[in-house]
Amino acid sequence: MSNDERKSPLRQKPLRLPGQSTQEAADQFYDDKVMPYFVASVFIVVMALLDWARWLFRLPNHPWVTTAVAIAVIGYSLFRLRPLLIRHRQLKLGRDGERAVGQELEKLRERGYRVYHDFLAGDFNIDHIVVGPTGVFAVETKTFRKPKDPDAKISYDGHVVSVPGVTLTRNPITQAKAEGDHIRDWIKHNANRTPPVRPAVVFVGWYTQRQPEGAEVWVLNVPGLVSFIQNERSRLSEDDIVHICGVLETHILNKQRELYG
Repeated sequence: MSNDERKSPLRQKPLRLPGQSTQEAADQFYDDKVMPYFVASVFIVVMALLDWARWLFRLPNHPWVTTAVAIAVIGYSLFRLRPLLIRHRQLKLGRDGERAVGQELEKLRERGYRVYHDFLAGDFNIDHIVVGPTGVFAVETKTFRKPKDPDAKISYDGHVVSVPGVTLTRNPITQAKAEGDHIRDWIKHNANRTPPVRPAVVFVGWYTQRQPEGAEVWVLNVPGLVSFIQNERSRLSEDDIVHICGVLETHILNKQRELYG
């Protein structure tokens, strides 16, 4: 049997992985922004080496011009690469944070929860969605490097988050609320259910202060999130869970086919 007559043994595409959008963004960023400087540097070095070979073997050429150009190109590439490599490192750190959160959330499956990662919603994504007896949870993951101070903690007053040594370019509370509202409306429209939806922001590896009374959005670390989810009172029946998850999975698989065929 020829290779053309064979087909994949997979009946459908797998669900998305934790941090998949961030990984794809990191890969594209590296290919589009970082790699051209490496390619340009390697190319000009090769040209310089060829000129040096001509000079060593007394061929009619001189390497000084291409060597000067090579030095200029490499210097410019190094200057441009530094901030790009920092950004690429941040993307990979974010990916690893989403994967770490995803691995912890997967432990909830044995308690009757369903967990979905990297839910594509229009022009943004929700890092994790958890559906189970205690409701629906939309989880936004934040991964920042920590200061050396072992007592550094995330502070949260119910509206604003403060991270020591980090300037937040977006308000994670506003972001999490928007994601929670989106998945609530999406489930209502597509699954004809109105489950309780709790948005949460998870700071990987940080200590977080006690949650303010009545805060709509949870701000937690990973162990705190898992504990909070399990300790909520039961609100969804098994039938609701199965129905909502079926609609979610259909959407995810359709998105996979749109993106990857």
